Amino acid sequence: MTHYGYLPYQLIHDLTCSECGPGLAKDMRDFADKIRSDRIRELEMARGAVPYWHVHRVVNLTQIKAQMKEIAILPWFYDCNRERYPVWEGGHDTRLD
Repeated sequence: MTHYGYLPYQLIHDLTCSECGPGLAKDMRDFADKIRSDRIRELEMARGAVPYWHVHRVVNLTQIKAQMKEIAILPWFYDCNRERYPVWEGGHDTRLD
């Protein structure tokens, strides 16, 4: 939930990232190419994915059902209407349409 998937936020985060290193220019060209060619969903899914250097640190919540109640407490407003927040489950953010 801490990796906010809203694409404009992701782009601003990357543009202002001071510790991102030399790969940032290549990423910005890739962003621009995908936006120009109307591949917004592709860009959104790529930016919303777990970075390869963090994959080993991410555990699917279904694997830790015993500790789920202590670890993952969903906000009440999310539990009331999960379809309103598709990004939290890796879906498409309809604000970009």
